[in-house]
Amino acid sequence: MRRFYTWPVRNRYSIAYLVVSSLFLSFFSCSAPSIEMQIQNSTSAEILNIEISNHNKELTTNTFSLAPGEKLTKHLDFSHASVMDGSYLLSIGADQRKSFGYYTNGLPLEKGYHLEIKSDTVIINSF
Repeated sequence: MRRFYTWPVRNRYSIAYLVVSSLFLSFFSCSAPSIEMQIQNSTSAEILNIEISNHNKELTTNTFSLAPGEKLTKHLDFSHASVMDGSYLLSIGADQRKSFGYYTNGLPLEKGYHLEIKSDTVIINSF
C-alpha cells in the first residue's frame, strides 16, 4: 500500500495561529499612508492663506493662517493619491510658492517635514 505525503499538522491550534497571524498582518499592513507637516511661524506678523499640497494640488491641507510664534501640525493623506511621483508645494498668499520634498508611486518617502517660516526665508527639514 502506498502512502501519500501529507502536510504534518501538529495540532489544530497551529492552523488557527497561522490564520490569525495572516489576518493580523494583512490588516495592519494596509494602513492609509499620510505625511505630517509641522509648520512654525517665526515672524512677528500673522501669515494668512498658507496651503501645503502636492505639485498638482490633488492632496491639500486647505488654507489656514498662523499667528506670530504659532506652531501647527497638518497631515496630507495619500490614501486616494494617484500612483505617480511628485513633490510638495508650500503656498503663502497668492504669489509665494516653494517646492520641496519628494514622493514616489503615490507614497511619501519621509515621515514628515518641519517648515519654519521666517521673514525672509523658509527652512525645511525632513524627519
